[in-house]
Amino acid sequence: MIREGKASDLAAQVAEELRQEHENSIEDPEAFLDEKNELEFSARRSIFQKIQYRWSNSDKLILEQIEGGAQRLFEEEFKDAIAIIDNFYLEMRRPTGQIGADGRPVFERDEFGKYVEDWSQITGQDIEKALIDLQRLKFVLAPRVNKLLLEAVYAKYVFTDKHDDTWDKIIDGTQGDRTAKANKESRTDKYQAFFRFYLFRSSDIFLKEVENFMRVLEKMRDWGIWSQRDR
Repeated sequence: MIREGKASDLAAQVAEELRQEHENSIEDPEAFLDEKNELEFSARRSIFQKIQYRWSNSDKLILEQIEGGAQRLFEEEFKDAIAIIDNFYLEMRRPTGQIGADGRPVFERDEFGKYVEDWSQITGQDIEKALIDLQRLKFVLAPRVNKLLLEAVYAKYVFTDKHDDTWDKIIDGTQGDRTAKANKESRTDKYQAFFRFYLFRSSDIFLKEVENFMRVLEKMRDWGIWSQRDR
């Protein structure tokens, strides 16, 4: 069933929740104590050195909040497509009866970690149904993903304008001081722009994978037709 919810509205809701979570986390000073020496250099026997990068505590916390918010939106927007794909695999895989942490069924695996599958159980009708359901869903999801892209671009413009306006209003200090203050004042808008871009990229990649899956189904359908003709 295709839902009538709007990705942009849900994104705005999630973004606001992230802002609240971020402000609440600031009350915990230990969470934002950045570790020193973020770049650690370890000498090696060759003339090269290995660089190990570690997120500061504050950056790591912000990234985790953004990832969590994007995952919530992703699960809500694409749960119908995921259900169609899972139902298709149910026809050839063996469910364990358990549900994973992502809310999806857990399938049996062999001793090599591969799914136990019986492709002979897939019928032409199963393939046609999956194709039709996914195509119908694409008519709704494609415009939503495109809107997420437009909102991500707009969020970048908002961040740039806020940074430039703040920089122009500062008349004291060196150019470096003005840049630092402008960066600080526009930090929230920068994170918002990244969050919007994160949402778009996650959704766009999954939509492309759905399209690739549909192409595989179409090939399976064609193979089935040709195998029937050869008999």
